[in-house]
Amino acid sequence: MMISRNNTSEVRFDPLHDRLQVHCSRSFDSAGFRSSLLEALTFAKAHYVKHWLLDLREIGELSEEDETWVYAQLFPEMMMTLGEENYLAVLIPEPCYQHLLKESGAEGLTSYNSFIIIHNFYEPEKAHAWLNRRSPHAA
Repeated sequence: MMISRNNTSEVRFDPLHDRLQVHCSRSFDSAGFRSSLLEALTFAKAHYVKHWLLDLREIGELSEEDETWVYAQLFPEMMMTLGEENYLAVLIPEPCYQHLLKESGAEGLTSYNSFIIIHNFYEPEKAHAWLNRRSPHAA
């Protein structure tokens, strides 16, 4: 189900997996990106969605300003409104993934606190599988 779309990104909700999916396009701009994430957060609050897939493969990596905004604005709001155990799978280009793996090791692919658990991937199947294992409906 489409939640929002602009020239930078689109936000979809997958009701089968209770998951928000944010896909960023090559025509990336900070204002559109931030707007999309805020719309996703509004939807997540209204429907208590705790699983997110953020696809950054077409843009590479975020600028320092956008990354700071995510950590200083979006994540605190997520923590305050959605509580603990929010899962965020981030799809990045394979060269970025390999660089991160080389620089930080496997532990560097994951960022964890009790509120937001982030894991980086370059393969969509592995990102979806990781989120599926964290599903409250999983056996």
